[in-house]
Amino acid sequence: MVRGRFDQASSQVQWMVIRNNSSFLQKRKLGTLTTEPNNLKNRNNYRFNGLIHPKVVGVEAVKDGKGVVFTTGSAKNSKKPLKRFRKVKLTKDSRRTLTSIRRTIRQQRYRKDLKMAALRRASALLRGQRLALTTTSSSTGASASKRSGKNAASTTTTTAAAAAASS
Repeated sequence: MVRGRFDQASSQVQWMVIRNNSSFLQKRKLGTLTTEPNNLKNRNNYRFNGLIHPKVVGVEAVKDGKGVVFTTGSAKNSKKPLKRFRKVKLTKDSRRTLTSIRRTIRQQRYRKDLKMAALRRASALLRGQRLALTTTSSSTGASASKRSGKNAASTTTTTAAAAAASS
């Protein structure tokens, strides 16, 4: 018998087995969410599932809170758990991080359908890290004018009002 990818179940069969019976499922009022690794939108959905596809894309935060880890799964090493995932730590600024993710997915023709989801997740993680950094610096006495985004003006006025009230 020829050895190859045919000696394991297809991704469709695997999905039929785990779609309602998985330890990662969290059933909520708005739908069923999942906490599995390499699921970009945390939806219990065939397309975003990070367990069953031979090629997967994942974005998660770095442990120290500076940057993201970009994960790609190899179809060639699907039976070798140690070599299956390639993890790259991206710690530069957000523009270079997002460009690196975009180029990796586009140039290697690697799950083009997950490109925007990966970029959005990386952008949200980087934005959260930036906001956490500025809120900790503003609580230590630094100015809150470094904060960017929609709520920057309201934050500076509330900070100024709090400072005036305390003095």
